[in-house]
Amino acid sequence: EERLRFALNASRLGVWDHDFRNNTFEFSPLWLNIRGFDTPDELLHNTPEWIHQVHPDDRDFVQTAVERQNNNDPDYTVFRYRIRHRNGEWIWIECRGMGVQWDADGKLLRAIGTDADVTSRKDWEDQMTAMSRRVRLALDISSIGVFEANLTKGISDWDDRMYDIYGLDRDQTVFVGDAWEKLLHPEDRDRVLEKMNFHLENLLPHSDEFRIVRPDGTVAYIRSRSQ
Repeated sequence: EERLRFALNASRLGVWDHDFRNNTFEFSPLWLNIRGFDTPDELLHNTPEWIHQVHPDDRDFVQTAVERQNNNDPDYTVFRYRIRHRNGEWIWIECRGMGVQWDADGKLLRAIGTDADVTSRKDWEDQMTAMSRRVRLALDISSIGVFEANLTKGISDWDDRMYDIYGLDRDQTVFVGDAWEKLLHPEDRDRVLEKMNFHLENLLPHSDEFRIVRPDGTVAYIRSRSQ
């Protein structure tokens, strides 16, 4: 119990225990602290009014998620929602839980889980999503294709634009040393591969211009940069 308590505190996880038989909702001090409260008397939890502490845009979702989580729906074992902190700000809660006890008729008697404040993580994820969207838009406007070659596994990961540039079907797996190399113009192939191998072996940024011959026979001029 002591190790578990230390682990939960180190992980910043607040524990909750909902007993439906006695209509009680117990929680650890950290669960309370996450919401900015000092005493349970300040909470509305386990009362019909508690849902009003949840962000208006999340209330319908939370009520559905809690119901599904109590029924051990695997899609709702973990869910996130916003709730008002004591200081008035909205914070993001990641709730993990499941039903643990039922009566003979299958009625849920008890559910246990943890809550974590993931506001900073959610903000970071939103920033990364926005940045990714801007990068994707810039790439689309510039008609640039993006690839990542895993030299250990021997497979390249291409985005849709790369397939369009090289004239390949999008469901085709691109193997290192195969698809791209075979499309190089015969007059450019030796020079391009020699330069590419030199930069790979010396971990140097690579930039080159060359011709390719698409499967339909058309020739395209390519500017490629990689690192």
